[in-house]
Amino acid sequence: MEQRSWSRWCKKDLRIITIAVFLCSAFTQPLHGQCVSGVEGFMDGSNGNMIYYVKGGSLFVAYPRPTGVPLTKQIDTGVTSTVGLLAGANGNMFFYLKSGTLFAAYPLPNAGATTIKLVDTEVTSTAGFLSGSNGVMIYYLKSGTLFVAYPLPSAGTTLTKQIDTAVTSTVGFLAGANGNMFFYLKSGTLLAAYPFPNAGATTIKLVDTEVTSTEGFLSGSNGVMIYYLKSGTLFVAYPLPSAGTTLTKQIDTGVMCPTLITAPTWISPIDASGFTVNRRPKVWFLVDSGGTDARVSVSTSPTFEDGVSSTFQFSISAAGWTPLPPWSAGTTIYFTPEQDLATNTTSLYLRAAVFNDSWSPYSSNLRVLIRGDWSWSDDPITAGITVIRTLHVTELRTVVENVLPFRGFPIPLWTDAALQPNATVIRAQHVSELRNNLEPALTAVGETFSWTNNPISTNTTTVRSVHILELRNGAAKP
Repeated sequence: MEQRSWSRWCKKDLRIITIAVFLCSAFTQPLHGQCVSGVEGFMDGSNGNMIYYVKGGSLFVAYPRPTGVPLTKQIDTGVTSTVGLLAGANGNMFFYLKSGTLFAAYPLPNAGATTIKLVDTEVTSTAGFLSGSNGVMIYYLKSGTLFVAYPLPSAGTTLTKQIDTAVTSTVGFLAGANGNMFFYLKSGTLLAAYPFPNAGATTIKLVDTEVTSTEGFLSGSNGVMIYYLKSGTLFVAYPLPSAGTTLTKQIDTGVMCPTLITAPTWISPIDASGFTVNRRPKVWFLVDSGGTDARVSVSTSPTFEDGVSSTFQFSISAAGWTPLPPWSAGTTIYFTPEQDLATNTTSLYLRAAVFNDSWSPYSSNLRVLIRGDWSWSDDPITAGITVIRTLHVTELRTVVENVLPFRGFPIPLWTDAALQPNATVIRAQHVSELRNNLEPALTAVGETFSWTNNPISTNTTTVRSVHILELRNGAAKP
């Protein structure tokens, strides 16, 4: 769950600044379930005290016994995200993700056993957890659909309920004396969900419309609240789901929305399109909110899990960035790695983030295919010795057909599309087409090019080894 600071808000009344900052500062600290140095939190229940932690992608639970030997148990491997802990009347549970699959772990250290329940698959976002008198729940998203999971590990079942569809943002959870609630946005409409898992029902209350920013949540002795903005006016919502009403109060007007640090937007390469034979391909993305720092993470794992040897990160302190910060909103940032990203044919995942007082969320994953082990026939090609063959042109066409969609250009059409060995004569037109189609990709990555015999004459220029060599060198750059 993203935490935003209120310190940048422009308020007209210093007294209200003081109150708002005081209230929100108490809730901008890490919540239960956010990873702090790999340690996820602790539980206190009728079966003892436990702490969960991750090492090398494996999830462990430790059950310390000061008077005896601490009991440490491995729960699962390949854990990509731990999302929180719950403690309720039916026991203690811990939710975690494995490559998009949500699990609930119900450890019984005294009994030396751990029950693991699969909650759901294809989970795209875990948004928080609740603990209340009606049980324990976790909210999560699947492609814009909001669900609540109410696991009953002791009974060996998990109750999963769909709450709403077309959800655009989940903004937090609340737990108070009047029940458990979860706020979420649907195209500017702020809603509060008040699930009753035991009863199998969920009450959804409309809080307000035309909401431009939700800033956080508070929980206090007077109930549960969420702050939000609409057109410069700051409101606080105090839902009373059990009474079927929601109290909304205006706090102040003329409030400036804080700078929302949005995730960068990839421009190039194009996700899952074509391939490159360049082991160090240039990448670039749009900084929507400006910034002073950036980073690009690369991994063979789509979840960028720790412990994968091929997972590494480039920060702005590394060479290869242009332009250098600070960046204004709308700036396109280019990065060229100074080390090989792959030496074999490898699918890689890339993501980027930008810093502007705080780090933005990561961008969407970018999947690229690098043909790091690509090789040319008759390499090196030698003038006066190597005979130009149809295979040389076919190989070049294959690379160009893939680097063009890799960089966002359409796949070209060729004269003599199916070159026949020992039958098709390699002509100047074949070379000219390769040059013309490769030039936009070279320009896109900022590479200059110069061709021998340019323009090449269709009827008089003989195709030579230098023409093929120049095209090979150019095709390896986008």
